[in-house]
Amino acid sequence: MLKIFVCEDNIVQRQKMESIIDCLKADMVDVIEKGIVTANPYEILEHIRNENNSCLYFLDIDLKCDMDGFMLAHKIRETQPRCCIVFVTTHSEMSFMTFSYRIEAMDFIIKDDIGKLEERMIQCIEHAIERCCRKEEKNTEKYTVKIGNHIKNITLSEIKYFEAVAETRKIILHATNCVIEFSGKLKEIEKNLNEDFVRCHRSVIVNTKYIESVDRINHIIYLKDGEICHMSVRLGKKIW
Repeated sequence: MLKIFVCEDNIVQRQKMESIIDCLKADMVDVIEKGIVTANPYEILEHIRNENNSCLYFLDIDLKCDMDGFMLAHKIRETQPRCCIVFVTTHSEMSFMTFSYRIEAMDFIIKDDIGKLEERMIQCIEHAIERCCRKEEKNTEKYTVKIGNHIKNITLSEIKYFEAVAETRKIILHATNCVIEFSGKLKEIEKNLNEDFVRCHRSVIVNTKYIESVDRINHIIYLKDGEICHMSVRLGKKIW
């Protein structure tokens, strides 16, 4: 499910954008959901705090308050690093600012032409739906572990990291709901993982979606549940 948010201070433009979303939603009731449509950026931030859906944001740049669209996008990225952000504005000369803020916007739509606005919004929504579907498919991928005569399938999205035990051929798989020890090599394991996983140390492969922060001075990765992983200077460069 893709949830769509709008933050636009101009009421006419905001109503037009909401109408476009409502028309699409009528034909895609099981695919998209309308989130908050508002002029207040703080209202957006309040509602997305615990948002678990894949999200698409259409943001104006000049919001006529102490937070502009770039600042809002930056705060959204802190909470939802993989969401889709589209700027809808009359300020075409400000498109370069997306690079300064490192926002990685999906698109930058100039809203002077209403007909073009609708076309571009629909294109962005369709593209975001495709990304959402790929994400859902990826979340069902499995990693198969053989332990003696038993086979166990672990959903990749539930695996936090793999750890090689020094001077043995033992691997410890740390998942959200279990810890499994089995025989193997990290080099072979890497071949069966998706792009969420990164070799950050000769003895560790980490799932980047579980990373909370990185201490590059002490070469430590802090996970969201409080666990830590070690990273090397060379391989640690792959993290963020």
